[in-house]
Amino acid sequence: MYSIKLNNGTILTNLILNGNNFISDKIISDDIFTNNLDKVEISDGENTHIYNDMMLAANRVIDGKSWFILAEKTPVQKEKEALENNIVDIYATLISKGLKQVKDLPDKLQSKISKIVDKQNKIENK
Repeated sequence: MYSIKLNNGTILTNLILNGNNFISDKIISDDIFTNNLDKVEISDGENTHIYNDMMLAANRVIDGKSWFILAEKTPVQKEKEALENNIVDIYATLISKGLKQVKDLPDKLQSKISKIVDKQNKIENK
């Protein structure tokens, strides 16, 4: 049997591993994993492995049991998240200052936008 300790200390126990699916007799909501996969400890009862920056790849209910897959984020996924966070920051700044055009932003933020566009182009071309 496997157990998984999530970032906030929540422990999922009595899990069966089938391929890369963990199976729980209890229904597990996606919410339990939200913002809770920065550090994950997976134990088979004898060995414990620590993972950083995981994501919920799948979670479905089959025959009253939760089947879920956790996976480590790839470098491209991490870049994409950083890009999205930068966009959210810029948007919040625009709204808070009542600005509607990039040229109305301070030079530092205009530079940040250029870097974001460059990163986005690199990610899309991979």
